[in-house]
Amino acid sequence: MTDSNATGGAQPRVAFDLTPAMVEEIARIAGMTDLGSPPEVFRRAFTLLRIHVDAAARGREVYMVDPDHPNEKYIITLPFNVRRDSST
Repeated sequence: MTDSNATGGAQPRVAFDLTPAMVEEIARIAGMTDLGSPPEVFRRAFTLLRIHVDAAARGREVYMVDPDHPNEKYIITLPFNVRRDSST
């Protein structure tokens, strides 16, 4: 499925069903942030997913750091495997 963008070109569109709990979670996140819309929540989430996959492909890890306690670091992991980039 596609949609037209401002320049008249076609943009790919994605459509999928969400559980009521997921709809509530998206609304909660949108309400706590200035993201403004569910599509923007998904765009930002995709950015974080891309950062994780690119880091994992290079054998790196993504950490969360508490600014009040910079020595406390927490590894952010996701429940799937990423193939290592053979070019690095």
